Amino acid sequence: MRHLQSVLWLVLIAAPAGAGDIIPLIADLRWVYEDPAGNTKTVTNVGWTEFGGATCMQIRVEMTGPHPQTLDQFRSRGDSGQIYYHGSTSSDFTVILDPPVLEYDLPLEVGRSWSTETMLNGQPFVFAYLVQSHGPVYVPYGSFLAYRLAFLNGDDWFPGQFVVPGIGEVERGVFELVSYGSVSPVE
Repeated sequence: MRHLQSVLWLVLIAAPAGAGDIIPLIADLRWVYEDPAGNTKTVTNVGWTEFGGATCMQIRVEMTGPHPQTLDQFRSRGDSGQIYYHGSTSSDFTVILDPPVLEYDLPLEVGRSWSTETMLNGQPFVFAYLVQSHGPVYVPYGSFLAYRLAFLNGDDWFPGQFVVPGIGEVERGVFELVSYGSVSPVE
């Protein structure tokens, strides 16, 4: 089984990160991440729903640790496979980004950058991303060739997530992927 999994990863990473394959927006997929302190972040694609006037994948994010929280994020896929972030909700807040933020612009290539100016809490706000590098990353779930994205904060670029085509984020900050797959068992 491990060999088959390795072959599948090679097939996934051999091609450039093109349309439709960077972040799976498929209901019932789940990613589980851990940080060095043992806190977990579980991310589950719940299903398609309407949010902010668009059809989006509802993605539930559940965090454990000293400040546990649960929130829902809403993403959609553009005609060329781009991923748009529409906003988030929790028991304490709702944020609708208008226009939605272009979170992943494809194809991903080192040095490529993009940005979206949107309204956040009634104020204009710019979300900007840069593909910083492409190379190996090692997490508890496995070893991958990943794209490292950075985000702009003020005048400085800060390291962001490592993303693997067909799987999604494998590392963001201190959280590393420990499991990935379907919520429902396959029979």
